[in-house]
Amino acid sequence: MVNFQEAQDKAPLYEQTRLQILGLIQNGLCPGDLLPTQEELSRRMGASLITIKRAIQELACDGVVQSVRGRGTVVKKPTTILDQRKGVSSWTDSITSLGKEPRTTLLRLERILPAQKVRHQLNTGSREPVIHLERLRSVEDKPICLMRNFIPTALVPGLEDEGLGRESLYQCLRERYGIEPWDAKESLRARLVLPEERVLLGADTEVVLTIERLTKDASGRVIEWAEVSARADRYVYETELHQSNLIR
Repeated sequence: MVNFQEAQDKAPLYEQTRLQILGLIQNGLCPGDLLPTQEELSRRMGASLITIKRAIQELACDGVVQSVRGRGTVVKKPTTILDQRKGVSSWTDSITSLGKEPRTTLLRLERILPAQKVRHQLNTGSREPVIHLERLRSVEDKPICLMRNFIPTALVPGLEDEGLGRESLYQCLRERYGIEPWDAKESLRARLVLPEERVLLGADTEVVLTIERLTKDASGRVIEWAEVSARADRYVYETELHQSNLIR
């Protein structure tokens, strides 16, 4: 089991200081407020000016603070995405409906023999390949989530060679393959970020919200299993319930 405090104590000194400054911001400063001077932070945290400067540079790279000429270091407004779901829709459709432009970095699109968990979800055989799609999704040039999709190969012939051709996977499924996502089951949980996720989502990522989704078409056929790892500080997932959905 990961011991978060032990992991933090083993981090480089500038990283420990970055986390201290981040805690100071989260526990009392608002967007537009000034950080204490580097000299004051050095006295307060018992760190050298060089360490303080490096920590602030890291926070600036992460978009947490900004240096303003004539003022000092200012706390920036965080990039937080409210993903509102009222039905089966793609991440692209949800973000676009907020008036924001999502950006995608394609990390992987390949045919693989999946792990047992994926085979179980898709109900495929042990030697049956699936398409694995992995993408980094960003908004306003800030990484929000890492998305992994697994699709039975028989449903999407040629996808690994032709590519999506679209920002949205669901739009590609509809237009190219005539597949309409109809029903989905999701599970959500929070956990500590994995080292490989932190590289993509940002060095200041500590906790991610994970969303697992199993999607079917109108006939009940499984068309996709997906896993999303989203920065918990930048992503809010909201769904709408009606009386027919409520547990009585």
